[in-house]
Amino acid sequence: LPVTATALLPFLVLPATGAGKLADVAASYMSPVIFLVLGGALLALAMEKSGLHRRLAVGVLARAGSAPRGLVLSNPSTTLIMMPIAVSVLAAVLPLPSQRSHGERHFALTLVLGVAYGASIGGLGTLIGSPTNAIAAGVIERTLGVKIGFLQWLAVGVPLVLVSIPLAWWILTRIAFPFALPELDRQRLRAAIGPRSGWSTAERRLVPVLAFAVVAWIALPLLKIPALAGIEDSSVAILAALALFVIPAGRAQSSHAPGTPWSHAAPHAHGPA
Repeated sequence: LPVTATALLPFLVLPATGAGKLADVAASYMSPVIFLVLGGALLALAMEKSGLHRRLAVGVLARAGSAPRGLVLSNPSTTLIMMPIAVSVLAAVLPLPSQRSHGERHFALTLVLGVAYGASIGGLGTLIGSPTNAIAAGVIERTLGVKIGFLQWLAVGVPLVLVSIPLAWWILTRIAFPFALPELDRQRLRAAIGPRSGWSTAERRLVPVLAFAVVAWIALPLLKIPALAGIEDSSVAILAALALFVIPAGRAQSSHAPGTPWSHAAPHAHGPA
């Protein structure tokens, strides 16, 4: 492990072995909430480096069909990758901006705004969906003594997102910028989205790490096992993040620069994630 990564081990090991409480160990570093944000950020970076975030975003967009309003609804995904895709879709299926009809201009506006609004609303769904979520949880715990874990936030955040996303879509496409357009050309739409290549080694190795983190975050509050008393959501995030430094990454997607996706290794290296 890199020296900077080994510096995270006391935060994970000492509470797990009963040598110290997580809050006390974290105080030597910073707030435990920061570790949750850090672990989530490293997992998100691994998704970006491996190309998994693009696969998820393109998969969502491909299932939206060719109806213009369906495309607007599909955009609450990774903003970084969805915005270029949205712009490519507009360039492929609509005429030049100066030649667009009133409805086509409204469709273009809703597609781009849908990316921004979708990201803002979708970020409320999980505790690591936005840094401000974790900060809010830390402030609530420090001032009120109420601890909000991943599962507790999920119970409130997911219903909020499920209600707010369709509401924002309806307001965008029906009230703010209403339009009525026929279905778009499917072939041109597929060309704009781009082909979906096979799963890379990096993606296959990253998915189990992500699955472990999500399952652990959800199951941990439900497990009443004394041996796990020192493990909290922040511990899971750091454990998953440390795994990225241990598991060989393999090769990145062809859409990225050659080399291992989670490090700056040589093109054919199989170094740590």
